[in-house]
Amino acid sequence: MSPKKVRTRTLRLPRKPSQAFNLFLKGTLQVVLRILYNYHVDARGIRGLKPPYLVIANHDMNLDPFLALSGFHKPAYIVTSEHLFRIPILGFLLSNLVGAIPKTKAKADSRTVRGMLEARRNGYPVLVYPEYGGRNWGGQTSRLIPATGKLPRLLKIPVVAIVFEGAYLATPRWCFKRRRGRITLRYHVALTAEESATLPEKEALARMQASIDHDDNLWQRKNLEAGHGVVFHARNRAEGVERSLYACPKCGTLRALHSHGDSFSCSHCGFSASIDKYGLVDGSTAMREYTVEVERILEDRAAEYLASGGSTEPFLADVMTVWSSPRMQPMEKLAHGELRLDAEGLAFDGPDGPVRLAIGNITGATCIHAHILEFVWEDRVYRVIFDDRKTSCRLWLTAVRIFADHAKGGDSGIIED
Repeated sequence: MSPKKVRTRTLRLPRKPSQAFNLFLKGTLQVVLRILYNYHVDARGIRGLKPPYLVIANHDMNLDPFLALSGFHKPAYIVTSEHLFRIPILGFLLSNLVGAIPKTKAKADSRTVRGMLEARRNGYPVLVYPEYGGRNWGGQTSRLIPATGKLPRLLKIPVVAIVFEGAYLATPRWCFKRRRGRITLRYHVALTAEESATLPEKEALARMQASIDHDDNLWQRKNLEAGHGVVFHARNRAEGVERSLYACPKCGTLRALHSHGDSFSCSHCGFSASIDKYGLVDGSTAMREYTVEVERILEDRAAEYLASGGSTEPFLADVMTVWSSPRMQPMEKLAHGELRLDAEGLAFDGPDGPVRLAIGNITGATCIHAHILEFVWEDRVYRVIFDDRKTSCRLWLTAVRIFADHAKGGDSGIIED
C-alpha cells in the first residue's frame, strides 16, 4: 500500500484588500460593532494624511482590527498570525478579500516583509499589532517586539498610531462575556516619513512604544477623578479573572484564586476583592499591579522548583486535548488526557504511548484568545485546549517560557505574536 499523501498548504503573497468587501464590512460588521461596543473614532490626528503608511495599535480585544479600519477610507493590509489561515473559511477571507499578510511564529518570515513592501508599492495602509505576547492581560500596553523598530527604515513611510481607550475594560482577555461601555479610538502620527527613513532603530522603537502606551485602569481612574467614569455594563464581572491572576497577589500561592460573580478570593489566605461597574478592582488601579506581581511570583516558584533539580512531581498538570500538525496543514486530534510540565519539558500520553517534548526544542509559544496554548516543537505545531475553561493559559505560557529560558541559559525568545 502506498503511503498516504500529505496535503500541504502554501501561502502566497496576499492579494490587494477588496474595496468592495471593505465597504460591505463598513455597512454591516462595523455597524453591529458600534451597537455592541459603543465605539467612537477620533481621526483628527491623521486628517489629510494619505497612504501608504504603517499602522500600529495597542491590542486589547480580538475584534480591534475591524474597529481600527473605521478610521481609514482605504482598506488596509493586516499582518496576521499563521494559525488563523488554518481555519478554512477565515483562511479564504484573509487570503482573498482582507489582504492579510501571514506571519509565521518563531522564525524570520520573508513573506511578511515582501507582503508589507507590496502593500507600500500599492499605496495601502499596513496594520500591525506589535506587542510582545499579543493581546495584553491587564489593560496596559506590553513592550513592543524589538524587530518592530526595523520596520520604519524598511518601509520609509509614515507611522500612524492608534490608541484604544476602554477596549480592555469592554473585553478583558480573561473574561467570558463582553461589557458595553464606551471605546474611543484616537489616531495620530507617530513618525513622519522623513523620521521613518532616518531615525536609528532603537529610537524609532522607543517612539513607537510611547505612541501606543496606554493603561485602561489609569484611564478609567482619571475619568472618575474628573467626574465622568465610564460604566461597563455586565454581570459576573470577575468570572474568569484567575485566567490572568493565576497566583494570589497577597500570599503568592499559585492557583489559589477563584472567581464567582463580581468577586474573587484566595482559598489559602482569604484575600478577596471585587470588580466594580467601572471595571476596576475595588475602585483602584490594582489590576495593573496584580498582573505584574503574579509573573514575579511564578518566576520565584519556578526558580525554586528548578533549583531542586525538578521533583518527581510535575510543576504543572492539567487535563486537556492536544491537536497537532506540520506547519500550515490542518490540525488533527492527537490525544486527550493530562498535560504535564517538568524541568525536562512537556509530556502527555499519546495513542502510541508516552510523548515527551524537550523544553529546549519548543519555539513560537503563544496563547490564542485566552484558553488555547499553541507552540511549535521542531517542525510541528501543537495546540492544547484545556478541559476546564478557567485553566490559565497565561500560567502555562509563562511557565513554559521560564523553563525554556532556564534550559537555554538566557532569553529563549519563544514568546512572540
